[in-house]
Amino acid sequence: YAIKDTKSIFYSMITSCIINLILCYPLINILGINGANISIAISFIINISIRTKILSKKIGFKLNFKEIIKYAVLIIITNIVFLTNNIIINLVWMIIMIITTFIILKDDIRKLLSELKEKISFKQKIKASTEE
Repeated sequence: YAIKDTKSIFYSMITSCIINLILCYPLINILGINGANISIAISFIINISIRTKILSKKIGFKLNFKEIIKYAVLIIITNIVFLTNNIIINLVWMIIMIITTFIILKDDIRKLLSELKEKISFKQKIKASTEE
């Protein structure tokens, strides 16, 4: 979007939509409603792959594949756990993933809380100065 290349955006979107349409019904027949989720996930990955390739050629954009693989493995494990249909296993996994998410995002959470604290402090200072 930032490089204003709507033709490439249109191409990647149409391609991923067509792939989603091709995959959706067969996967629903095989996997039920989860087939639709898998179909949209595959088409989304293809859309992002096309856009990454375009950005790589135009501005030298690169992805960190180690990070992508790490998160993909977590998503795959989460899907497998979900498909067990065992509420206890799902609850335990949810707690593990919440803790994992906080660990992975701890620096971002700290930064966000710090900025929020500064903003609240700034507003309180303005309010106090207008009341005087």
